[in-house]
Amino acid sequence: MARKLRVGLIGAGGIAQSHMQGWEENEHTEVVAICDIKRQAREDTAKRWGVAKNALFDDYEKMLEKVELDIVDVCTPNAYHKAAAVAGFQAGCHVLVEKPVATSADECREMINAGKKAKRLLMVAQVLRFNREGQTLRRWVDAGLVGDIYWGQCTLLRPRGVPAWGTFIDAKESAGGPCYDLGVHILDMALYLMDFPEPVSVSAATYLQLANKPSLMKHDPAKYTVPEDMAAGFIRFANGATLSLQTSWALNVTEAAAKMNVVVCGTGCVKRTAC
Repeated sequence: MARKLRVGLIGAGGIAQSHMQGWEENEHTEVVAICDIKRQAREDTAKRWGVAKNALFDDYEKMLEKVELDIVDVCTPNAYHKAAAVAGFQAGCHVLVEKPVATSADECREMINAGKKAKRLLMVAQVLRFNREGQTLRRWVDAGLVGDIYWGQCTLLRPRGVPAWGTFIDAKESAGGPCYDLGVHILDMALYLMDFPEPVSVSAATYLQLANKPSLMKHDPAKYTVPEDMAAGFIRFANGATLSLQTSWALNVTEAAAKMNVVVCGTGCVKRTAC
């Protein structure tokens, strides 16, 4: 059996725990080093998942220098994704990064170019593509059952769901609110089903009406510095297709309206007998 791929974790907070579970369940990988600027976070994660204490670091540059790695897993707040990913590529590693890719299109391009230069893979943790529903929908598209997709809509609305943990609501750490946290998931899934057509125009609006005010929600509104609690957008593509998106952490809708929904419509029909 080939040796296991050696993984180094950058960022050991709450998001990292689901990543650690994935690496633990994969027979081909093992996490051999953990980096986090917070001592308690890296030590707690190491203890929980059985990583040696002498493989813990507070500086990922030191980790990359001292530990032979195949893969770097970036689970830091959004603002630090680009620098950690580029460092991983420069060390000769493949990179998995938590969504969103980064905080700007320019940062994303830098990461992609660094991966190409290093001849290593960059993967973003857009998990919806890989669950049972996502794979089933993709098979229907590949089989031609949906036909030519010309319209899509993706929605993920939380009525009162502002995160009360981590750095989600801190603009310096996260840069964006629900659009970066939730919107990227449904947007990626819709574009994946539509075969990533070329966008030619985007119109959008963001709103901050509820999350920065006192409420029954558990977060501290005084610390809410991200630019929105709700976002909506509309995209036109070169092939004539269109896609709309709506996402929120706080919005005056019912719980029934808060379900995640990704719809793409084409010229075909999955249940042909009903068409």
